[in-house]
Amino acid sequence: MSIEKEELSELMDTHGNYLKTTAFHIIHDIQLAEDMVQETFISYYRKRQFKGNSSVKTYLYRILMNHIKMYHRKNKLHTLPEEMIYTSLETVEIETGVVNKMDLSYAINSLPHKYNEILVLYYYNDLSIEELSSILNCSKSSVKMRLKRGREHLKNRLGESYE
Repeated sequence: MSIEKEELSELMDTHGNYLKTTAFHIIHDIQLAEDMVQETFISYYRKRQFKGNSSVKTYLYRILMNHIKMYHRKNKLHTLPEEMIYTSLETVEIETGVVNKMDLSYAINSLPHKYNEILVLYYYNDLSIEELSSILNCSKSSVKMRLKRGREHLKNRLGESYE
């Protein structure tokens, strides 16, 4: 195995599951999530444009998010059908009180794509504002504003179902 293939294999082992989890949280289709991750690594390997301006993790997330955006544009997806959302009935505590995970997941996925993706990347993957800025190719203030608006939309959606 060549050094490049060894590096790619190591990257896949290190970041593959995180990328797949991220893609699944955004598009809620495990097959499609796996395809997106595969396309991410193929793009990384073929283009070889990583210059080291950010971490490899951030660069891979950016490629993944670009593939997801292209998929959304191509298929005109904005929200997901209810039956594709988590079926767990466990509860979590958030600002609006105790909410079951299915309602939380449904509320996140019913948000417009730009808020859905930012909340998933920030909360599920614990990425920083700077990393999100790099991944989404926008300013830090845009990331903060999307997070703020995403939280507001989420709070409103959850508030409606729990009032």
